[in-house]
Amino acid sequence: MRRTTSILYMLPLLAIAACGGTDPTPTGDPTPGPTPGTAFTVAATTPPDDVTGVAINAPIKVVFSKSADPATINTTTVLVDGVTGAVSYDDSSRTATFTPTAPLAKLTTYHATVTTGAKDTTSVALAASHGWTFTTGPVVATREAHTLVLKSDGTLWSWGRNTDGALGDGTRTQRDAPVAATALAGVTLASLATGANHSLALTSDGRVLGWGRNWAGELGRGTHATQELVPAEVSGLSDVKAIVAGRFFSLALKRDGTVWAWGQGDSGVLGDGTDESRYSPVQALGLSSITMIAAGATHGIALKADGTVWTWGQNGSGQIGNGTVGVPGTPGSQDVFTPWQVAGMSGVVAIAAGFRHNLVLKNDGTVWGWGGNANSLFGDAPAAVTTPIQLTSLANVAAIASGYWHSLALTADGTAWGWGTRLGVGDGLDFPGPNTAIPLQTVGLADVAVLAGGDGYSLALERDGTVLTWGHPDEGELGLGSGLPIVWTATTVGVF
Repeated sequence: MRRTTSILYMLPLLAIAACGGTDPTPTGDPTPGPTPGTAFTVAATTPPDDVTGVAINAPIKVVFSKSADPATINTTTVLVDGVTGAVSYDDSSRTATFTPTAPLAKLTTYHATVTTGAKDTTSVALAASHGWTFTTGPVVATREAHTLVLKSDGTLWSWGRNTDGALGDGTRTQRDAPVAATALAGVTLASLATGANHSLALTSDGRVLGWGRNWAGELGRGTHATQELVPAEVSGLSDVKAIVAGRFFSLALKRDGTVWAWGQGDSGVLGDGTDESRYSPVQALGLSSITMIAAGATHGIALKADGTVWTWGQNGSGQIGNGTVGVPGTPGSQDVFTPWQVAGMSGVVAIAAGFRHNLVLKNDGTVWGWGGNANSLFGDAPAAVTTPIQLTSLANVAAIASGYWHSLALTADGTAWGWGTRLGVGDGLDFPGPNTAIPLQTVGLADVAVLAGGDGYSLALERDGTVLTWGHPDEGELGLGSGLPIVWTATTVGVF
């Protein structure tokens, strides 16, 4: 089978990303109890199927339902495509371990297989080959003024604003350069998300952890407080595939295709039919078969498996895309409490959300958008674009991301482009104008895998693990040190 290098669609404002998921599985060395009389099957794998952020030095493990014949557990029956390594078997845990000879490649999707050559102690073979995929790190997330990076070795790093402890280093001290988020040491993570002042992490077994600001319940602990410096699990949530965060709320996509929300509920942003804040996850109504989620400041957006797009929450700038816009000063007129299908959207493969605008990428490489037109996001269009319009200056786009007041695109030739506020564009020109409606190429990038946007700044992750930033450095959000002027060109933070 082939090993493929993946272009990751960023789950913006964190990404993200991103865009992979997890299956529930034991962490560490799982040791299920004996199951005599059952079929010989694969009970679990580590990493699980379709998980992201896997450390490049991680062993690959397979747990069988019954004891295996050790003579049949080897490099011909336990395979990782394109990778050489050694296979061992521990009968006490019924676990086969594939240990790569050299570290795996970064940002690469691997296919692993256990073949029917594997047999139990009575010479009964697996009924069918078992295959799964996983993707190596790094993983990045940014939104407003702080950034999280899951390094390729599985450690978590962060920088930027830390007023409420969102960096996970146990303090409330702003960090102008990357620091280790020691509070998450020893936890196997798969993905990340950042809100205005809170952070989320998805574990490889489908749980969600949160830390930082919690005044509106955005950490999902069942309570609310000013801040929480110690990461803790979101209550009542499991089997999660992806996470994103708005300013003061959080969203999770479960493997069954449902969406769950918690935090500040103003404007119906939780999608549960109310405008109440929720301190524990509640299900967004009417959503099923969802494959991707994104969050603006006070609105949500979801992509269905059939390529349709659904939105909910605040509509003061037309970000719901239903042809209307809220009336300023009229309570409730800007709110959509239940997810609504955006008309005319089909063939969509990725979504992104800015502060008050949305982008979608179609399967033909075109980009469409709607919502607030501040900072020339949609050129000469009205101040509120209430239905999707095509951004005709873009073609052959492979991935999209949005900052608060700017947007980003990665084209099939590997170049990155930005438009909107020029703080987030990185075109190398020293402020000839505050905004650009025409996408400009970001300078200083090579072999980009992921783009992400924040409030007046942007981030790129290259395939060798290099993270670069550009834009406004007010609260350490660029990770380039203190006392900086505006950075107009992509500049290296480090290799992760």
